[in-house]
Amino acid sequence: MDIEIVKDYMAALVYLLQRRKVLKRTELIKFIIESELFKTENLTLFKQRFSENKVIKYSNLSINDLEVLLGNCGEYNIKITMRGENNYPKLLNESSDAPLVIFYKGKIERLNESNINSLSVVGTRRMSSYGQRFIESEIPKLSLYNFCIISGLARGIDSCAHKVAIENSIFTVAVLAHGIDLIYPREHKSLRDSIAKEGVLISEHAPGVKPLKPYFPARNRIISALSNYTLVVEAGEKSGSLITAQFAAEQNRNVMTVPGSIYQDVSAGCNSLLKDGALLVRSAKDITDWMNIDLSLIHISE
Repeated sequence: MDIEIVKDYMAALVYLLQRRKVLKRTELIKFIIESELFKTENLTLFKQRFSENKVIKYSNLSINDLEVLLGNCGEYNIKITMRGENNYPKLLNESSDAPLVIFYKGKIERLNESNINSLSVVGTRRMSSYGQRFIESEIPKLSLYNFCIISGLARGIDSCAHKVAIENSIFTVAVLAHGIDLIYPREHKSLRDSIAKEGVLISEHAPGVKPLKPYFPARNRIISALSNYTLVVEAGEKSGSLITAQFAAEQNRNVMTVPGSIYQDVSAGCNSLLKDGALLVRSAKDITDWMNIDLSLIHISE
């Protein structure tokens, strides 16, 4: 771990995201994806591009500030990994726009298990009883097949998926749009602590970085990259979940969605995804079928 590279990277990331916070989501995402910051594989060139003088000039964080933030990792038992290291998630590493550095708390090594079935589950913050019923009835059935549920710890579908996963002993990953030491939304403190203990919390932001609006759409590219399959349960026409689905498609991942009523706003985005060719999901069996999981290999005790 080269801590100097970490400091340079975090300062540059803060600069890139904050200076673009006035742009529309699509413009911000396009800027982040096309930025050389996320495409630089040669770390020596990376350090040359973001020298200490440029870090101080471009970021509202000084070098001393960054040292304090990184120092907080030890206080909160937050660890750091970089692309190329053994515990950096392999699927995420395949993505050209993956963060050079991620912070985590929990059992990140499980993401690299050869037999784990990872599924990103996202949806609206305005979850209906229909979406909740699907999560609570179908996700528990995946506990038989060594699943990992990945989401963003947001209100609605995200938090429901995390809760149901924990209740059914399914490994779960929460990707945050802020420092892992912070809690957002506040009512998810207990859930966040449970995920840190039983699953893993992941963020590209250092401890202390607040949840600013531009960080959320950028975070979605990590959610989709951590799995080969993204399931959208409920989504309105302008839902952030559709951004996750778009990232999944750009990353050559599979997009699945649950159909909904044509009279419900929270189903409009899902139905549009189906029209565009997303995989139809009506049950847990549809999920395992689309993911080509051989159920004959699963031993179920009578």
